[in-house]
Parts: sequence; structure tokens; C-alpha cells
Amino acid sequence: MACIISFSHFHFIPSAFLLLHLFSCAPATSIGRSPHIIFILADDLGWNDVSYHGSPQIPTGNIDALAWNGLRLTQYYTQPICSPSRSALMTGLYPIHTGMQNFVIDNREGRGLPLGLKLLPEWLADLGYTNYLVGKWHLGFYKKEYTPTRRGFHHHFGFWGSHVDYFNHTASYPKNPGPFELDKDDTDTASMEWLTGLDYRSGFHPLWNYTGQYSTDVLTSEAVRVIENHPVERPMFLYLAHGAPHAGDVHEPLQAPDDYTTGFQDIGHEDRIKYAGMVKALDISVGEVFRALKNKGMLENSVIVFSSDNGPDLERIISNYATAWPLRGQKETPWEGGVKSPALIWSPLLNLPSRATYDGLVHITDWLPTFYHLAGGADSDLGQIDGVDNWNAFLNQEQPQRNELLINIDPEEDYAAIRDGNFKLIIGDFGDGTYNRWYPIYGNVSWDSRKPRDACETSVVSRIIAETGRPTVCGLDASSYATPIQCGVRQSNESCDSIKNPCLFDLSVDPCEYNNLAEHHPEIVERLRAKISQYRSTSLPPANRPSDARSDPDLHGGLWTTWAESASPQEGTPQSPTASQKSVFSMLMSFVNTLMDVASYAFGERSSIQNLAG
Repeated sequence: MACIISFSHFHFIPSAFLLLHLFSCAPATSIGRSPHIIFILADDLGWNDVSYHGSPQIPTGNIDALAWNGLRLTQYYTQPICSPSRSALMTGLYPIHTGMQNFVIDNREGRGLPLGLKLLPEWLADLGYTNYLVGKWHLGFYKKEYTPTRRGFHHHFGFWGSHVDYFNHTASYPKNPGPFELDKDDTDTASMEWLTGLDYRSGFHPLWNYTGQYSTDVLTSEAVRVIENHPVERPMFLYLAHGAPHAGDVHEPLQAPDDYTTGFQDIGHEDRIKYAGMVKALDISVGEVFRALKNKGMLENSVIVFSSDNGPDLERIISNYATAWPLRGQKETPWEGGVKSPALIWSPLLNLPSRATYDGLVHITDWLPTFYHLAGGADSDLGQIDGVDNWNAFLNQEQPQRNELLINIDPEEDYAAIRDGNFKLIIGDFGDGTYNRWYPIYGNVSWDSRKPRDACETSVVSRIIAETGRPTVCGLDASSYATPIQCGVRQSNESCDSIKNPCLFDLSVDPCEYNNLAEHHPEIVERLRAKISQYRSTSLPPANRPSDARSDPDLHGGLWTTWAESASPQEGTPQSPTASQKSVFSMLMSFVNTLMDVASYAFGERSSIQNLAG
């Protein structure tokens, strides 16, 4: 039995529909069977910013404990930048198939993830899930129908756009039209005019009263509140999309409370110290969510995924001073440093030995079919998508489900990249190729393996796992905590310039993309070129649009908001309810009240349902 709720004619009663969903949507057999799914997405976290990858500076104890006692994904890929990665997660489609393959959705832009696409929370709602988004959306908001609670989420708390200041929760964009692609060393932000507005809300309600509260902590508290108020017998999808450790707003990009930067002074680099504090807040958040699941009795039936959305931002106006070392490139580029991201899965349902790894290819598009399988759905329901269901491969360490993945084809930037088995081909590059180098780690990189081991062993996650009676481990073994990527031998001092000639790498021996093999294996180059051409033939043009002056927050009470609501009804703009709709609403509310009474009698949980609806 499937349940699809359309909000298109009842924009004025979302809480009523949430209550209806809680009691009437799921097939009875799904309750108590489908696992709770928690997806924690970090923003611009580099490959080398988690200590289980060998980070020499920032112990990430809770994240590490999940990694060492769960399943580490060693060949996990995202898109090079925020909106494309999030679109891939939500649709199971490569961005070339949704028009999302170029730049991110700008707050000033009249664009969103196409409405004809069915998103991950909508698929899960069909199977009885209640869906929560806490944090960043970044898939369009110029009209209400593009916002999270119109795309399958029953509750959203956070921000719609790309970033916010960590304390006042505003976002700034240049007043002059044009893409927000500014190099930090070439931009005088003080002399520019800016559009600035609040982008913090619960549903459609702006949250003005959180000024001064640190955003990562606020979102953590909301995620904990969601878990505490969720009815245990209902399957939950919690998408915790942190803004951290993406830089904050342009006027003060790196922000962390002093309590979080304490202990990092030995790094000796002011910006990197602040970044370390931002990552610490993220790691604490992971622990608090884990604790909340345990306290609620949901942990044993949960699947937790932690992932970054892309590589670090190192050259732009709001650089976050993260690191993908020793990988090549950064955010926005098709090089490994831009698209190879840290990721892990933890779940009692995996029942794997400690220190397990999955070395097959995994792409961010794979989560939709994998989660749908976990929820009890049939893969055939999903139709033609690019993602694959990896659950059995994860669970049984079976043959990997994919042998190739498209990194991206961007006709605006004029590049394409693909991975096939161990081989990766790059043709063209982002921009002028400036960002395809190997970025060093900022600050002092002295390594003391006792710090991450101690952080892992004393973490909230490790303590709770131990309380469940499971053995816990921290590190590869007693003598070695983590092994960083080994780059191999560089055969030439010249690095490959993919703008001039194709670059082919064997990542099994050259993960740092040192040695171009194109001249030695022209047949592989041609084979991968043909694959790219095949993908190109199925692609849509990029849907990016120019900035629109109507988006100016000064025109909307200081808010970034749904600024195109003057569009015609044919474009799907929500209309005031008609008399017949009001009549239906009255009947629905009567039905809801009856359901509430039945629920109160049968389950004794009326108060928790009311809290959830609010």
C-alpha cells in the first residue's frame, strides 16, 4: 500500500496533513520493521579533515567511533559542489539529467530542483516514513513549491540557501548581478554592495530570535528535539544537513565559539584554528544525535550515514581552510580533492566486524535506491535512475554494484570526467585550471596519534556502543591509529594539464593523480571518451538563470524568501483556498480530531504527536 499526499491545494494546513500521515499512510506491516534512517551531511568537509583518515590536527572522536565500529567507504564520490550533490542525493540522478550540473543555486536566482522529479523523502513517505530536514536545503526557494515541506519533508528547520552567518543567520550576496564566484585574494569585499537577509526558519516561519546562538549547536538541538518527539513505532528519515564546516557569511567566514577552539592553538594558523573549532562542533553534534537515538530506544533499529557533500573550498571568497591533502584539487573541480569525500555507515543491522571497509565504488546517487530498499520498497518502483542499491553489497561484502561513475559533464565550464574501474579520465577543467593543484595543510601538521585515539575512546559514541555490550575499537590496531593515503611515485615534475590534453590516471596506484597515462593507453582514453559521449547524449542543458532583482531581502522585510509568488496560477503558485477546499478542510480536521482521540486511547501518545505536529 502506498500513500501519496499532495499539498498542492491545501497549503494552509500542513500540520493537519502531517497528522493524517502519521496515522493513515503506512502499511501496517511496515511499523516496527523499517529502520530509522539518519543521514548526516557535512558541508565542504575535506577528505583529510577526519582523524580516521589520518588528519594530523583535528581529532573527530564521535565520527571516528562510527567509522571504526561501522563501515568505512573508501571509494565514495560526490559532485564537485553543493547543489549538484544535494540534487543527486534527493533524486538518485546524475546532475546532467536534472540540469543541475553547473553552478549552485544562487539565493538571487529563480530556479529550483525541477518539480517533475520525485524526491527521496517522497519515496520514503510512500512507505510510511515521517521525514525531517534539519539544516541546509540549497535546492531552490524562489517559489513555495520548491521548498522542503513541499518536496516530501514533513518538517524543516534551518535555511533554504547556500550558507548563513553562524551567529546572526543572515546570508549576503553581491548586489550587482553575476555569479558569486570571487577569489579571496582578488576581492575587496568592503567596497562592494551586498544584498543581506535572514535565512533561518521553521517551515515558512522566520526565526529572528536565534541571533547570537551558534548555528551548529542550534541545528543539533533541533535534531535532538525531533528524535525526542518522534513516535518510536513510526519509521523516521532524519536528514541533518549541517552548514558546518562550510564558511559562514562573507563578512566573517570562519566562526566558532572560543570553547570549541580551545586545544587547537598548537596548529599555529588562525584561520585553521577557527576551522578546527567548526569541525569540533560538528563532531559533538554527531555524538548528541547518537545519544538521543539511544535515549529514545531507536538506536538498535537505525542506519546512520555520515558524508561530506564535496571537497574543501580553498580559493574562494568564503574559503573554509579545510584540507583534502594529499588529494589533488578542491571544491568545484573534477579532481579527487573535489569529489572524493569521507563517508561511513553505522548500524546494528550491518552486523559486520569492527574496522570493516567497503572498497567498491559508491556515488551519492546510490543513497536513494539503497534507502528505498531498506524501507521495504522494490528497486523496480524507481524506474530509470543513475544510483544503485548497495545494501546487500555493504551487508555481505558482495561484488560491488557499480564499476563506473560519471563525475560530471559541465558544458559551461567545458569539462567532463568519468571513473571506470581504477581508471579516471578528465577532459577540460573547472575555470582556467588554477585549482587543480595539491593544496598543503594549513598550519602545524605534527602528528600525535594519542590525541585522536583518546578522542575516539572517550567519545559519546564509543561509550554508548560499549553500553550495548558490543566490543568497541578505535584505530587500525594498537600501534597505528590511521593510515593516510599513499600517493605512489611521481614520474615527472610536470603535472597534467587537462585543458590542453586528456588526463588519464590509474587510481589504484596513483590516487593523488600524479602521472598521466593517456599517451600509454590511448585505447582506454577512447573507450572512456565514448562513455562520456553516451552520457552527453542523454544530458539536459544547465538550468542556471541570471540574478533577479526581485530577490532583494530589503523588498521582503529583510528576509530571503519565496520572492516570485506573483507568478501566474499556471506556474503553480499557491492560491487562496476556495469555499470547497475550506469545506474539505473542515471535514479533514474533524477526521483528524477523531484520529487523535483514537490514538490517545490506543497508544497513549497524543502529546508526542501534538508536539511533532507543532
